[in-house]
Amino acid sequence: QMSSSEPSPPPSPPLLSLFSHDRLHLSSLLLLLYLPIAIPLFLFRIFLGFHAFVVACILRKANLLRGYVLRVMCGLIGIVVTSSGQHDPSCRVIVSNHVTHLDHLAIDLLHPCVLASVWNIPNLLRWCFGYVDLGARDGRQELVNRAKKFIQTEEPCLLAFPESALTSGKVGLLRFATWPFEVCPTIQPVSIRISRPLFAIESTVLGSAWWQDLLFFVTLPATIIHVTWLPAMKQEKDETVEEFALRVSKEVAHDLSITVTDYTSHDAVEAAKKHLAAREAAASKKPSSRVHMSPSKLDAAAMAIKQAHPTVAVVDIRRDLEMTHDPNQTIDRIKTGILKSSVVTNKKTASPPSSLADPSEWRRLFNERKWSMIECNRAKYLDKAVKVHEAGDH
Repeated sequence: QMSSSEPSPPPSPPLLSLFSHDRLHLSSLLLLLYLPIAIPLFLFRIFLGFHAFVVACILRKANLLRGYVLRVMCGLIGIVVTSSGQHDPSCRVIVSNHVTHLDHLAIDLLHPCVLASVWNIPNLLRWCFGYVDLGARDGRQELVNRAKKFIQTEEPCLLAFPESALTSGKVGLLRFATWPFEVCPTIQPVSIRISRPLFAIESTVLGSAWWQDLLFFVTLPATIIHVTWLPAMKQEKDETVEEFALRVSKEVAHDLSITVTDYTSHDAVEAAKKHLAAREAAASKKPSSRVHMSPSKLDAAAMAIKQAHPTVAVVDIRRDLEMTHDPNQTIDRIKTGILKSSVVTNKKTASPPSSLADPSEWRRLFNERKWSMIECNRAKYLDKAVKVHEAGDH
């Protein structure tokens, strides 16, 4: 019988919170100012990207020169790959979380690897992009059997993304598929993080196409993809494949400081379809132009939502209302976990803006401090009212 003192596992976060929903987290003015730089940069990088593709086709994967040349060229394109830890040469299968359409490229630049193809594409394109046909379309068992033969006869490692779907990599991992863990009893897990200096723009959002994500990769100044090689893990005696997959996923999640969920890629696809359909239906019902709310109405709406959802910081509610201009949409984002609840502390203060010459930063700082003071005073008032009420009862 389980001891009562043993802590229960934390509840899984809402499924939709595993994905990014908003691409931009910065002002439109900043993007407009960057546009004159972005257009010529985009054209130059498309030209350079074609040459990088040619180099990747000419040089063999096992050639060390290929990795160095492509990393430099990818850096000029705006894709900077960094790494920590060491690849274990004895491991023939690599598994990783999945956050961008370029995860395969990032790992391949560090160590040659191939990815099982699930698309029916010409052999030439499959070879150029580093895919290998392992019979995934013919069923799971065929995939496992051909993958076992591949790692015994071919030189490159086999890379797998057991989540089978893109997530933000900031909240939780989808449940790992078990087929890579049936291929080889020794697995090297990898964790991938992505960051973008200067611009707070998500690498992928729910429902976006691959070419839209790629457009931001080659247009923004730089995207840093950091790959962490974790220690190789071996399946223990009497450990099932499912238990082994779960143990590996926990190691990846621990390195990323996120949780492991029980959601599958099928759950994610179905939830995404429903969410996008609901969003399109809501957009079709709305008028073509969004109703603009005045600052005073936004303030009143923020306080009203705060009354119903006291665990969410009022400054976060006010900031979300500035984006949505719709109290109902903000409430829905709170309920679905997109707008996260947070414990408000009186010690936390906003840091001064990095640039004194940026009026928008000062305006943001002023608003954050104003709402923090309002929330702090509200909490003090409620605490005092409770004490007065308790004293009156006695």
